[in-house]
Amino acid sequence: MADNDSGEKTEEPTGKKLEDAREKGQIAKSPEFVTAAFLLGSLMVFSFAWPPLWRFLMDTMGGTLSQAGDASHDGPGLITYLQVMSFRVIVATVGAMASLAVIAIGVQAMQTGGLITTKTLEPKFSRLNPLSNVGRLIGTQGWIEMAKALLKMTIVSYAVYATLSEAWPDIQGLALNTSPMSLMELMQKYGYALMKNAGMMFLVLALADYGWMRWKTNEDLKMTKQEVKEEGKAQEGNAEVKGRRRALARERIRRAMFSAVKTADVVVVNPVHIAIAIKYDPAVAPAPYIVALGERKIAQRIKELAFQHGVPVIENKPLARAMIKVAKVGTMIPVEMYLAVAEVLAFVMRQRERFGSKWRGTVAA
Repeated sequence: MADNDSGEKTEEPTGKKLEDAREKGQIAKSPEFVTAAFLLGSLMVFSFAWPPLWRFLMDTMGGTLSQAGDASHDGPGLITYLQVMSFRVIVATVGAMASLAVIAIGVQAMQTGGLITTKTLEPKFSRLNPLSNVGRLIGTQGWIEMAKALLKMTIVSYAVYATLSEAWPDIQGLALNTSPMSLMELMQKYGYALMKNAGMMFLVLALADYGWMRWKTNEDLKMTKQEVKEEGKAQEGNAEVKGRRRALARERIRRAMFSAVKTADVVVVNPVHIAIAIKYDPAVAPAPYIVALGERKIAQRIKELAFQHGVPVIENKPLARAMIKVAKVGTMIPVEMYLAVAEVLAFVMRQRERFGSKWRGTVAA
């Protein structure tokens, strides 16, 4: 019983599982949204663009017909004239087409959250396996896709039927008024109606399809209890590895700092809890700089190393407390502390000149 339970995918997908699936392009999306957006977007775009576009096309057609007998339009001249007219038509319609492309891309981006991935384009040999393809066709998903295709055909058929039923009296009226303008007005009116009817029905289909895809994607990504446990252990292991790496990095930095104590000119202490090793070398930096610092155990180790290598240790509580708050290893001392540090270094130099290298500072080892 326990084995069966562990094999059932009853657990909601973890954040990592969802993120991995997203990177692979396995997210809920419905292509019907793009169809609905294209139809409704066409309705909106051509509502604004059609009147001036229609006038332009009529003017172009009228100009072409009026110059039909022009001798300059024979042979090569005719080809050039047609090319110019075709270019004008393309320029007049490219704005509307670009707007529709932007709408379609925008709707797709809204569904995917702007995700761009090439994972779905990578070749998979399983897609070439006819048996797996047959399985997809006769499986649950295959029946659902077939049902959606039939539903789309039904939507288009009903939209055309409803629009033609509404337009039929006007179509019969064309027998009494056969002017091209009347025909174009009729096409415009009921073309809008067809796009609106089909677009709204496709929008309803898209909402239902998107809801289904969200549910199915979540079901496909569900995990067994064992998978959740293994992922948790892997995450904990990664955290432990990262923690060990950070600890090793800190230890390397600390060892390098300790090894630099012997190069210091002086170590300023609190005297118990703080130790700051300072060096002044004009060839390295224009001002004294910190080679080591620390508190408590680290401070104690710095003092021990200073005593071992003969570096003077000076007690200066105010300076030590002020520097530990702002100083960093490898940086020059703050400007506001130049005078205090200079006094300490001058004191060390005087004492060394007076007592020699045996002088170890004001703090006993």
